[in-house]
Amino acid sequence: MRAPGPLLVVAVLALAGAAGLGCGKKDPDPVEVPLNQKPPPPPEPMAPPPPEPTETASAPPPPPPTSSVKAMGGSSIESCCGELHRAARVSVKNDEAERLRQAAGVCLRAVDGVRDGSVPRARAISQIRAAASPAPVPGACR
Repeated sequence: MRAPGPLLVVAVLALAGAAGLGCGKKDPDPVEVPLNQKPPPPPEPMAPPPPEPTETASAPPPPPPTSSVKAMGGSSIESCCGELHRAARVSVKNDEAERLRQAAGVCLRAVDGVRDGSVPRARAISQIRAAASPAPVPGACR
């Protein structure tokens, strides 16, 4: 058997020496660096909270809205009908235009029911969208 080469012996000794240096010594205690010795500035004073309103000084309640929900629903259904008619006129596809015209007819029949409150707006919109399907409905009909 052959003796280990000088390069191997040097490498083993170098590793052993490096391992011995790092394991036996402890780091000295860290030096404390003095911080700014000034005390922190006092917090700025907060503004006092506004006084609580009293019952006698309270403002009158806002007036009720002048238009009812039923009237608002009717007007939005009417805008949906107008948008359907416009979309049917500008549509290039014949099948889509026919579907939109049918949906506009359903819409016109539903306006009175939504306006007087006998038909909920959501039900009318559902019927309109079903009549127009698969053609896309305008944004006013959503």
